[in-house]
Amino acid sequence: MKILIISAVFPPEPTVSANISYDLATYLAKKVPVIVIAPNPTRPFGAVYPNFDKQLPNNEFELYRTSSYTYPQSHIIGRMRESYSFGCHVSRWIRKHHTEIGAVYINSWPLCSQYLIAKAAKKYDIPIVLHIQDIYPESLIGKLKFPGIRICEKVLRSFDRLILKKATSIIGISRYMIKYLAVSRKIPENKFVLIRNWQQDELFAKIKRKLLSEANSIFTLMYVGNISASACVDTIIRAFHMINNDNVKMVIAGDGTQKNLCIKLAKELHIQNISFCSVSPDQVPQLQAEADCLILSLKEGVAATATPSKITAYCLSGKPIIACVDSGSDVDTIISSSKCGVVVPPENVSQLFQAMQNMIGRERSELKIMGENAVEFARQHLSRNSNLIALSNVIYDCYGKNKTNIKE
Repeated sequence: MKILIISAVFPPEPTVSANISYDLATYLAKKVPVIVIAPNPTRPFGAVYPNFDKQLPNNEFELYRTSSYTYPQSHIIGRMRESYSFGCHVSRWIRKHHTEIGAVYINSWPLCSQYLIAKAAKKYDIPIVLHIQDIYPESLIGKLKFPGIRICEKVLRSFDRLILKKATSIIGISRYMIKYLAVSRKIPENKFVLIRNWQQDELFAKIKRKLLSEANSIFTLMYVGNISASACVDTIIRAFHMINNDNVKMVIAGDGTQKNLCIKLAKELHIQNISFCSVSPDQVPQLQAEADCLILSLKEGVAATATPSKITAYCLSGKPIIACVDSGSDVDTIISSSKCGVVVPPENVSQLFQAMQNMIGRERSELKIMGENAVEFARQHLSRNSNLIALSNVIYDCYGKNKTNIKE
């Protein structure tokens, strides 16, 4: 009997979910047969993988690529079609091979693919571990405005509840997410397990961090990540525009659907000391090591239903963090509890500007302490090792109650 890992993204795609699924497959394959099902790679938008291998250079697990429809752009109709197509392909595979499967791990697109896959597995009484990365439909509804949207939300929430009910165990990436889903979907909280997303810790450990800026040197503010509408990078640019200091620069690293608009905005505002660049995942640790302060922003309401993976990378880099996010969100809790930075309301240009000014004016010893606090929190709560083992144990426990849990 095999453990089936279903992943909507998978290497060579450089996303956090892709790496989580790969790490999980590699780790579990040391104990039991593992097969991974994933679509052809398309993320991030604009990336091309002409020579990607159908089988990764790891013969410990099998990899099956579906021919399902893919849509890396951020349009709802295309994304829904992608989710439905992937769900159909995977559910057909499960129906054909169900006698070979001992447990299913689902890290897939909401809501169509999750439902179709869970329904197929449930039909054959296959244990299901469902990994929730974002709360749907709430995180989607917040971006849309049309008549009857609340009725649509109610229907989709009921649909999501059906999916969660089919799962044997549900992985949530934040305490807020788990409490919210348990109450709003009427699902017992003991069905959920808190496991944080992780980064490649070893990449950050190898990097020698830049010494914090000395007097009269350039102070570097930096945003690293996807430049999308929900990331509100335009808010960062507008706040930085208000800083009248030649000894401060802004670096915006990443790609996404809003990148050209952000470059255009910076030009319209005649900002001189700002730069844009692309960055691959393996370059992130070195790039962030050059920052004095890292910036994170999210559209109002987004942080309440999602925890961006970049908060882990930011903490591992050991730098102070300014977050422009919802109060009470997981990001707010992480930064406030670890004392590694400051949090201001989302989409608030003036308060973000004040936070930047305040950070620039702080004593270097204060900034160093914030960075050290960030690293310590990451080691305790966000490390790859502890979270990978915890997730593997949940899946392996579902695979067979009579088997010994995976140990480090």
